Amino acid sequence: MKKFYLIVFFFFGLISVFSQTPITLTFMGKDSVTQNLISLDSVYVKNLTENCDTLLYGPVPVLSLIATWPVGIGEINANSSGAFILKQNYPNPFQGSTFVNIYREYRGALNLILFDELGTKLAEYHNEFEKGFHSFVISSSGNKVMILVVFDDKNNRSIKIISAGPGNESNTIQYLGHAPNVEKSNLKNPDNSDFIFYLGNQLMYTAYANGYYNNTKLDDPTTSTTYIFNMIPINTSFVCGDVVSYEGKTYNTVLIGTQCWFKENLNVGTRINGSQDQLDNGIKEKYCYNDLESNCDVYGGLYQWNEMMQYSTTPGIQGICPTEWHLATDEEWTTLTDYLGGENVAGGKMKEAGTAHWSSPNTGATNSSGFTALPGGSRNDLGNFVNLIDVANFWSSTETSSTNAWGRTLFSSGEFVGRYNFYIKILGFSARCVQD
Repeated sequence: MKKFYLIVFFFFGLISVFSQTPITLTFMGKDSVTQNLISLDSVYVKNLTENCDTLLYGPVPVLSLIATWPVGIGEINANSSGAFILKQNYPNPFQGSTFVNIYREYRGALNLILFDELGTKLAEYHNEFEKGFHSFVISSSGNKVMILVVFDDKNNRSIKIISAGPGNESNTIQYLGHAPNVEKSNLKNPDNSDFIFYLGNQLMYTAYANGYYNNTKLDDPTTSTTYIFNMIPINTSFVCGDVVSYEGKTYNTVLIGTQCWFKENLNVGTRINGSQDQLDNGIKEKYCYNDLESNCDVYGGLYQWNEMMQYSTTPGIQGICPTEWHLATDEEWTTLTDYLGGENVAGGKMKEAGTAHWSSPNTGATNSSGFTALPGGSRNDLGNFVNLIDVANFWSSTETSSTNAWGRTLFSSGEFVGRYNFYIKILGFSARCVQD
C-alpha cells in the first residue's frame, strides 16, 4: 500500500501544477458561396466525452469554459481490458451527501478510499462487484476538498469531491445497489443540466443559421478558439418529392412527417466481390448481392458501416450520400418509425406492397408512407450473401462501440421494425439518405 499512497500524493502535486484556465470559444458563420460572414442563429455544443450539452444563441455565440485537467490518476489505463469507469460525483460541491456512479466491466474486487486534501484517510469501502452499474452515497460535513480513489488489481481512478456545508459529522461511503442491465454508453450523471468540460474532452459543435444547412465540427480545445463554419445555402428550388441525380443515377424522394427520404436504397460506388472487405482507399466500394450488378440495380448496394460512413464516426455525417443529404442517425430512424405509429407497425407502412420483390406473405405491407423498402438482404461476416427478398437491413450512422452500430431490420413475415445495436460493422447492409 505504500506505493499506492505515493501515487495519491503525486496526484495532489498535479492539482497544484495544472491550475484552472479560462477558455473562450467563439462561433462565426460564413456563406460558402459568397464567402461573406453571416449571422448564426444558434450553436449546439455536446461534450462527447462527458455526455452533456448546451445550446448557445446569438449571431456570434460565445461559450466560456473553465478548463481543468480531468481528476483521475488512472486515466492512462481507461481503455485497458477489464477497466472500470468512475463518474464525477453529483452534486459537486455538496452539502451532507453526494452520489457516485461506477461501471464495472467484469466481476471483481473494487476498493474505494476517501482522503482529505492532506492525504488522511477518511473512509473506505471494499467488496466484490458484478459487471454493471453500481451506485454509492458519500456523506461528510464542513468545507473541505476530498479525493475519492477507486482501484482494483490493474487500474485506479480518482475524482475530486468538494464538501461545502453542514452535514453528517462522520465521513462514510455507503453502497446503494447494482443495476446490471444499464449499458455503459448510458452511464451518465442524472444531474446533467450543467455543462462539464475537462481538458482532453472532445466537443461537437453544430451551427444553425436561417437559410443554410447546419454544419458540424469536432475539436478538443485547449486554448481560446474562434470557429468559422462554412455554411451551405439551402437550395430553395428543391422540393421534397423532386428527383435527385447523383453519380449517374436518379433517386426519388418522399416527405414522411418532417423528414425527406430517398425512396430507393443507395447504389453508389465500384462493385467488389463479397469475399473482400471494403477499404479506406479513396474509392467508394459496394457489394451487389451474389456479386451481380443487376441486383444492385434493383435492391441497391450493400455497404460495410465504415465504408458507408467514409471512415468517420460522426452521427449524421454525409458519408456516401450526395451534398445536402446525410446518413440517418439512430434518432432519425426512431423519428421515422414513431411517426408511422411505432416499431410494431411501422414496417408494414415502409415495405413495398406485394410480392414482386418481397417473398410471400409480405405481412402487413402497404407502403402507405412511400418509403418503399426493398429486401436487399445482407453480406454476412464470412463474406456470403443471405436473405435476399426476405429481409431489409439498414444501417444508421450511430455507432454503439468501435465494432458495432445501430441498425433497422424489416421482415417479409411481419409488419414490425427491429431496432438492434449488436450489428457488427463488417456486415454489408443497405443505406438510405435523408435530407439535411
